[in-house]
Amino acid sequence: MKYYSFDENGIFNGEVAPQVDPLETEIAGETVYMVAANSTVVAPPAVPEGSVAQWDGSGWVIKADFRGEVVYSISDKSPKIVDYIGDIETGYTNIEPGEYDEWVEGDWVVDTVAHLAGAKLAKLYEINSEADRALSVITDAYPESERLSWDKQEQEARNWLADNSVATPLLDAISSGRGLGKDVLAARVIVKADAFAAESGDVFGKRQAYEDQVALIDDVTGTLGEVDAIVVSY
Repeated sequence: MKYYSFDENGIFNGEVAPQVDPLETEIAGETVYMVAANSTVVAPPAVPEGSVAQWDGSGWVIKADFRGEVVYSISDKSPKIVDYIGDIETGYTNIEPGEYDEWVEGDWVVDTVAHLAGAKLAKLYEINSEADRALSVITDAYPESERLSWDKQEQEARNWLADNSVATPLLDAISSGRGLGKDVLAARVIVKADAFAAESGDVFGKRQAYEDQVALIDDVTGTLGEVDAIVVSY
C-alpha cells in the first residue's frame, strides 16, 4: 500500500511509507496501517510541466503553477511575483512589456507615439551632453574658481584698454601675482576671451541646429529613423 502526501495547500509532495497501527492490527488480527496526516491512498495523475496536482478533498486536480515567476499588470506594467496556485490572476500577464508597450486585445503593442517621444528626448539629452563634453575640452584645463573670474577679467581688460584710468582690481592682482605687465595681460585676456567666444559659439550654434532638427520631427507621424539620422558631432 502507498500513501501520497500533500502540503497545507493540497499540493502533492511525494509518497509516504505506510506505518503499521499496532493497536488496530492486534484488534483486527491483521495488518492495519495508519493513515498519515495530509495524505491519501489515491495516486495522483501524471502532471505536465508547469503544473501541479492538488488534492481538493475528494480527488486530485491539475492546476497551473506559476509560483516564483514574475507577472506584470496590464494596466500599469508593475511587476510582482506569483505566490499562488492556479492560472495567472485577471489583470496580469507573464509576458514582459517593453518600455513603450501598452496592452491591446491580449498582447503588448508598442505605443509608437510614446516611443518616438522617448527617442526624441534621448536625442536631446545626447545633444546637450555632447555639447558639454565639447566645451569641457576647452575649460577643464582651468580650475573652476578661475573660470568663474573670466567674465570679470574680460570686462576689466576691455574697459582698461579703452580707458587706462579705470580701476581694475582683479587684473592688478593677477598682474602682480604673475609678474606680467598689465598691458600684456589685458591683451592676452582679450585674445583668449575672443577665442573662447568663437569656439563656444560654434558649439552653441551646432547644438541649437541639432535641437531644431529634433523639433522638426512630427510628434505623431515622425519616425525613429528620422531621430537616428541626427548624428551629433561637435
